[in-house]
Amino acid sequence: MLWSGLEREDVFSLASRLHSRLGGLGRTTFADLCDEISAGEGMREAKAYQLLAALELGLRFATLAPASEVTVNSPEDVVNLVGSDLAGLDQEHLQTVHLNTQNQVLSIQEIYVGNVSSSVVRPV
Repeated sequence: MLWSGLEREDVFSLASRLHSRLGGLGRTTFADLCDEISAGEGMREAKAYQLLAALELGLRFATLAPASEVTVNSPEDVVNLVGSDLAGLDQEHLQTVHLNTQNQVLSIQEIYVGNVSSSVVRPV
C-alpha cells in the first residue's frame, strides 16, 4: 500500500525500515507510524492512513469466512482461525473453539482476559 517511497528513500527501503523498527504492524498506532515515516522525511498523514487502512482490510479479509464453514483437523487450523485476531493483542486472551462432531466450528468464545504475560484459568 506504500506504492512509492519518499523523496530520498525508495519504497523497498521504506517498507523494510518500517517492518524492522515497528515490528508488529498490527499493533502500530497512527502516531507511531507518522513518527517513523517522517523520520525518513517527506511522510504525509495520507500515506500513514493508507497503510493503516490496508492493514485493517487485510485483517477483515482474513476473517471473512463464516466460522460454521471452517473445519478443524489440527492445531494449525486453530491458529489460522484465531491467530490474526490474537496476534495484535497486548494481553493474554483465553478463547475456546467449539466444534460439532464433524469438527466444524460452531463458535469461538473468549473465556478470560489476563495480564501482559499470563492468564489464570480455574476449572469450573
